[in-house]
Amino acid sequence: MTPDLSAFGDLRILRPLPGGHRNQVWLVETKAGPCVAKSTDLSEAALAWLAPLQAAARAAGFTMPAFHRARNGNISANGWTMEDWHEGPALQMSDLPTLQPRLQAFHAAIPSLPQRPGQHSLPDQATAPLPHLPPDIATLCRAALMPIADHPTRPIHGDITASNLIHTAHGPALIDWDEARCDLAFLDFMHVAPANPTEIRAHLAGEIITGWTPEPAYAKACANRLAHL
Repeated sequence: MTPDLSAFGDLRILRPLPGGHRNQVWLVETKAGPCVAKSTDLSEAALAWLAPLQAAARAAGFTMPAFHRARNGNISANGWTMEDWHEGPALQMSDLPTLQPRLQAFHAAIPSLPQRPGQHSLPDQATAPLPHLPPDIATLCRAALMPIADHPTRPIHGDITASNLIHTAHGPALIDWDEARCDLAFLDFMHVAPANPTEIRAHLAGEIITGWTPEPAYAKACANRLAHL
């Protein structure tokens, strides 16, 4: 269904874009140029929380998709956001290790922040009820999370993968900030640097917990992998 983007002013909706696993994504033409409209169920406070995190990414050399405000000044309207379109190919997984210094600079530039509204860290999940999971899967996840239950958290992007990094003329663009939150720092380096077994198990547990309802096939594959580690 074509989205209602009238709150963002005069524009032309062009076509849906691939790659949105948990969101709808559309290419839109505006007076300022091409933009991306994304469906969202995040609150205005959760979207505004991103500002200092994205500023830190810019300071570290990442190109960032800036939000376009709706006519009422909000970031979201009618369940949609609008942001800059960055054209270019996605990075390859083999490219990610080269970004380690830039990601370290990004983390070093992030100020201290409270938890993002509506989000939870892996240490939180270690002791939280998990009613959406089958009991055996919930037990598996808690066992994987208990070793990191007392580890400190910090703001992270939360989904550093090749598909969320785009080659542009101005350097790598870092997109898709839906999973940004305060959590364990190593999560931003899972595909960038070697992880130890405890980190791998905790990461898989997090993927199961967050993906069980929106991405059941992926979550079950993660559960199968975790069960055999």
